[in-house]
Parts: sequence; C-alpha cells; structure tokens
Amino acid sequence: MLNAMTLLGCALVINNLTGMRYPKAHINPAAEINHTRDIPSFERVGFNSDDLDAALAEVDGFVDVTREDLESIIRSTEKHALRRSMGDIQASQIMSKDVLSGTPQTTIKDAVRILMHHHIKTLPVLNEEKHIVGIISLTDIIKHPVTRRGSGLSGVFGVKKKTVLKDIMHVPVTCVTTTTHIVELIPLLSTQGLHCIPVLHNDVFVGVITQTDLIAALHRDLIVHLH
Repeated sequence: MLNAMTLLGCALVINNLTGMRYPKAHINPAAEINHTRDIPSFERVGFNSDDLDAALAEVDGFVDVTREDLESIIRSTEKHALRRSMGDIQASQIMSKDVLSGTPQTTIKDAVRILMHHHIKTLPVLNEEKHIVGIISLTDIIKHPVTRRGSGLSGVFGVKKKTVLKDIMHVPVTCVTTTTHIVELIPLLSTQGLHCIPVLHNDVFVGVITQTDLIAALHRDLIVHLH
C-alpha cells in the first residue's frame, strides 16, 4: 500500500508540474487549422476515430497503450503499406523545377505583383547561395498589420511600399529533400495546412511540390494500378 501511494503521489506531482492531461484529449487537426467542425481529411476515407473507439471497446481486457499511440501505430502501418504498393516515387520526380522566388530584400509590392501575375499562392525566399531563408504567401501579406493606407497593391494589402520580405516572411520553412518518398508528402500537404513544400538538394533550393503536383502524381499512380 505504501509503495502504491508513493507511486500515485509521484505521478500527481509530475502531472501537475508538466501540465499534461491524462488520458490525453483527442485533438481534431481540421479544427486546429481551419477552425471548423469538419473531421480531418485523412479520416474521411478508411478508419476514423469512431472506428478506433469501437475496436477498443471490443477488446476483452486492459490495453497498455494510449489511444493516441495506438492510432499512431495504425497510421504508420498504413503509410508503410502504401509506400510498398506505390514503389519508389520520390520528390525529385514530381516537383516543379522552374520556380519563381524572391530575396529577403524583395519589396512586398514586387512580391504581390509576381504572385498575382503568375497565379501562385506562395513565393520562396532565397539568399545568394540559393538557400531558403523563408517563404511568403498572399495570406501572410493580408495578415500583416496595416501600416499605411495608400493606393494600388501596397494600399490594398496595407503595407509600406518599402516593406521587404524579410520583415514578414514565414520562418522556419518546412522542407523536404529530392529523395523524400511521395507517401511522406501526403500528410504535409493534407493535414498540416501547407500549400507547397520547398525541395532541397544538399541544402540548395531546387524546386517545390504543390498540392497540385501531389494530386497529379497520385492520379497517375492510380491509373497505373488500375491497368
């Protein structure tokens, strides 16, 4: 009894010091990113949270694993099975190579002009060595605090004409390498709210993979398997 009470006391102290709830509450990734009640996109096909709860309820006994850990194991198993079935499709095979970019000193006005003229949503920011130092999107520009009300593009987005990308660019940047498997890209472009991912080779920027690139690659793989 003394040992049990000692363990319980230690557990309560650690729990209060770390602030970690147990059992862990289930978090809806879609609600975190989009602030909606939609279930996560990866749960709309295949098993979902309700299926996992039903399976756990059928277990006749105590399962010494948290619900989140069990879900992680199942998701990882699905990922490895999908990777095996899709073969060795790497980022270098599906990335866009002719990519527009800016520098830390590129003005917001010029960046907006590039984004609007080429109908793209994001602009990688590179230094002189072609290393990625940030990324900017129309959303980043729109969210930037209003500093000047003017005319034209700078007035519409509420930024000074001389404001440069280094002042509002997003850092750090989630990147992949040319050898990253396509299966690793799926969660990045679906559940993490990213619209494009820079691709690096020996730390040098060589291209980007957009949601469109990923969908096209998955579509092609589906056709191959159907045949």
